[in-house]
Amino acid sequence: IDPGVIRGLLQASAPVVVVGTLWPAYYERYTVRPAPGTLDLRERERAIVQLADVVTLEEKFTPAEADRAAQSSDPRVQKVLGYTDYGFTQAMAAAPQLIERWEHADPYARALVSVVLDAARLGVRSPIPAEVLRAAAPGYCDRRTRARADATWFDRALAFTSAELNGAVSMLAPVAGPDESMGEAAGYQVADYLLDKLGPTRGQAQVPEAFWKASCLLSPAAARRIGEAAQSRLRYGPAARLYARACEDVADVRAAERLARLYEKAGRYGDAADILLPSCYAHFDNALVHATAGVALALNMAQAGELGWLVAQADAGDDNAAEALADALAERGDEELLLARVRAGDDHAGDRLARMWRGTGCVAEAIELLRSFVGTEAMSAPSQLAEILVEQDRPAEAIEVLTQVAAAGHEIVNYRLAELLADAGRAADALLGLEGLMLQDDPSAQMLWVDILAGTDSEGTQALLREAAGQGNADAARELARLLAQDHRLDEAAEVLRMVGLTQSQQAELMQMTGRLDEAIEILRPLARIRDSYDSEKLAGLLAEAGARSELAARAEAGDGYAAVALARLWTAEGRAADATALLRATTASGSAIAANGWIEHLTSLGSAEDAGRLRRYGLTADGRIATTVTLPETRLKRRTVAARKYASQDAAIRYDPSTRPFWSPSDPLSF
Repeated sequence: IDPGVIRGLLQASAPVVVVGTLWPAYYERYTVRPAPGTLDLRERERAIVQLADVVTLEEKFTPAEADRAAQSSDPRVQKVLGYTDYGFTQAMAAAPQLIERWEHADPYARALVSVVLDAARLGVRSPIPAEVLRAAAPGYCDRRTRARADATWFDRALAFTSAELNGAVSMLAPVAGPDESMGEAAGYQVADYLLDKLGPTRGQAQVPEAFWKASCLLSPAAARRIGEAAQSRLRYGPAARLYARACEDVADVRAAERLARLYEKAGRYGDAADILLPSCYAHFDNALVHATAGVALALNMAQAGELGWLVAQADAGDDNAAEALADALAERGDEELLLARVRAGDDHAGDRLARMWRGTGCVAEAIELLRSFVGTEAMSAPSQLAEILVEQDRPAEAIEVLTQVAAAGHEIVNYRLAELLADAGRAADALLGLEGLMLQDDPSAQMLWVDILAGTDSEGTQALLREAAGQGNADAARELARLLAQDHRLDEAAEVLRMVGLTQSQQAELMQMTGRLDEAIEILRPLARIRDSYDSEKLAGLLAEAGARSELAARAEAGDGYAAVALARLWTAEGRAADATALLRATTASGSAIAANGWIEHLTSLGSAEDAGRLRRYGLTADGRIATTVTLPETRLKRRTVAARKYASQDAAIRYDPSTRPFWSPSDPLSF
């Protein structure tokens, strides 16, 4: 289900009610945001759940509900009321029969269920086709079990797992496809109760190599989700094959970006560009794609040496290409070609050339070059000019430059301008300059406004912060709460946080600021049930500060990467580096990208830079060793070569010819 479909139904002219059920563990998993810098694997689910009005059903009946149920004439209700080990909803879902069926299943039936369980816990809830089950199941059987399998093993296992229990539910439920055909199963889904009960037991289990290979037979969307799970486990080879399958849907820009990043890690920049080109051209009018995939495409084209393509794109107004071209020329130290771009009005080239001149001591020339861009649409050059002027202890001139740029409508320089004004003792002017951005709900402006105000030591600081908090400025509320806490006015500080809707997580920060670690930990524990979340990061830091090694170990064993990293640092400091390595390896295998990054940092801290580099670049082998290479799929079409050939004639535009383009000097006027 797509969030857009749900919104369309809810906004329909006729009344529409969409009802769905979800186990609590999955509701938590879908609604918790990932920590900054980590893959967001639940973005679609979270968008859907946030549209819903949530009704929580208790696991057991109240006495009044039990009395009404006892009067029911439905034999199914009367039967499940006799169960004492299961709640009503669980028993109605044939929970006892499902568990009994699982316990009596042979290895082949268990293998099929495990395949679907793994697919579900790795993010795929769509039906799993029989061909995927058949291909993946051998990875869940030992060698003796595989040797004993006869020609009917799959059909018997599928019949056993798909048999209905209580006339309503089966371990694996067959689901028809969208083509309205009758009597044909497009795939199989695991019973919700089994997923809720058995899913956590597979959380720390190693994903078999056969599963990664078989998942390439899934739909492109499902393949991308499994690919993200493989990448978080540092299995770059399987991840690349799965992303390649996902890229068959040109609309999946995220898959293209992920696959391109793997090619970058391996130093195959041309292949990365080949992957990104179709997505960028298919979504050329999408600003978000332009800001992510477009940047990556330009950088990979530069690394691949396709300067002609970059020139053509830059001249057509592609700012990403212009910046990547300037970086490539600067890296080559090619002043002449940068000068040619400067003459064409390329401010990125001007910025990079000025930095080169600064590095060789030609600061005066750099200043004059950068001044020539003030008053144009250029942004990077004036910012660097202000930077140089500040370094030369000429802040008044820097303020004048940025004021001129801001007056021309380029509000982005207001951040740096405000900092310079505050440093010059003109805090009132700095705050005034940020107010316009704050009215636009700019979080960066709000944060900077609070920082400047907090540094003024004004008697009216708290009053101004309170006024800003009342207008919804969360940063002002945090700063005011901090000041109140310092005065031991904790109840008032907590009320300020609640006033702007800040969460218990921020209240835990308040407890931490005042040295009340135990209270902060108590607040965060129920919030940090989802591993690798923002709250789990906060909790791991507090537990490490409190020296709570046992709790960190328990959380790491449950797959929380932040807990594993925090405990590994404590163990390393105590001389237990080998134990720290084993912990990070195990938590990475459970799918924690946080633990994977922590493992790389850990190896670096131990002086094993070579191993850390190989782990970052190549990931892990199927048996868990640090790889020395990674096999990536060949790109099917050298689109980059085609694009570069198209613009081959443009390559001459960046070749400096002294006979036709005399050397530019700072005293010469620049034409734009």
